[in-house]
Amino acid sequence: MAVRKDRSDDKNRKEAQNFKLIRPELERGGFTPLYILYGNQAYLRNQYRDVIRNYILGDASADNMNLSVFRGDSFEMREVIDLAQTLPFFSEHRVIILENTGLLRPAKSGKKKVQEDQQAEEGQEEEPKEEQAEEEQDDLQEKGGISPAAVLAQFLPDMPETTHLIIVEEQIDVRSGLCRYAEKNGRFVCCDTPERGDMIKWIRGRFQKDYGLVISQPVVVSLLDRTGDDMHHITSEIEKVSAYCLGRSEVTEKDLDAVCTVVLRDRIFELIDAIIGRRGRQALSVYMEMLAQQTAPAQILALTIRQLNQLLQVRDLLEQNNNNESTVAESLHIHPYIVKKIRRSLHEYARGAPEEALKECLKTDTAYKSGKMDAGIAMEMLIVRMTN
Repeated sequence: MAVRKDRSDDKNRKEAQNFKLIRPELERGGFTPLYILYGNQAYLRNQYRDVIRNYILGDASADNMNLSVFRGDSFEMREVIDLAQTLPFFSEHRVIILENTGLLRPAKSGKKKVQEDQQAEEGQEEEPKEEQAEEEQDDLQEKGGISPAAVLAQFLPDMPETTHLIIVEEQIDVRSGLCRYAEKNGRFVCCDTPERGDMIKWIRGRFQKDYGLVISQPVVVSLLDRTGDDMHHITSEIEKVSAYCLGRSEVTEKDLDAVCTVVLRDRIFELIDAIIGRRGRQALSVYMEMLAQQTAPAQILALTIRQLNQLLQVRDLLEQNNNNESTVAESLHIHPYIVKKIRRSLHEYARGAPEEALKECLKTDTAYKSGKMDAGIAMEMLIVRMTN
């Protein structure tokens, strides 16, 4: 059985993060043993995963018996290694995809942070202290032995040349053995949200190439203001707008007004702006619209608290970094567009208004969680109290 030898590749990892730079390599059949796709855009992670898979196995790779996919953390590393050692069936290559398994999860910002974010979005309470302690103890026990990621990293130098691993994660720990191996013998592909200008080009290209529609830059900017930067959501909105514009050649602002759905995050922005601006009627209108879209009151409250916390973080970091939006966005791991949006709002707020709003929201949250009042009533009382 042919065993792969380590290749000392001088490519800088930052260069390899650009998928356009590795595509020519894939077209030539220059496949590496390990591909790590990471970043905050699930749309790009999925797209690049499928492109790499198709280049290695061919266009019919989705039904290929030489393709194995493991998702989530409920899998056995022994099974992965056994498959990796198996020669491909009537093919030159075998592909194994490990997706959202947590193998490369950063030590301090992984599972616990993901759970906290999900709880905030769902309006759930935090884990009880006892459960947190048990989870920390489990983590300590895992550190005492060898982790699945370390087992895989030790196996990779002996993996057959016919096998290729594609690891897909939102976050990665660059210090891990798998990442160190990929720096020399594999490829990283960064799937973070593109810069604003690149996003605009991408949207205009999708309208033109896929639907034959022209859309001006101001209308694209308006679309982004409504959708946020999640590319899956943007794609869905492009399809809806294009269907609505059937038989015409150009997309207008009125078309967006007719069919676009504003993302929940931006509705929270609107709610906060209305509350701090003491525009009670507008705040209640936004709140009722979110309820009509099946958003639970507890979720609205949790997201409002989280957004106010983020707003205060952005304000403090802008002051510390001479209003450098890019530096702040990088520090908080959010898109520069969000920093710019928050900065615009901060100019309209009185000093101390966000702190006061957060204080009142936390009081409301305590009243709701202690069972003193229903979440819906608590939110309505908060809006009335803050806007009178």
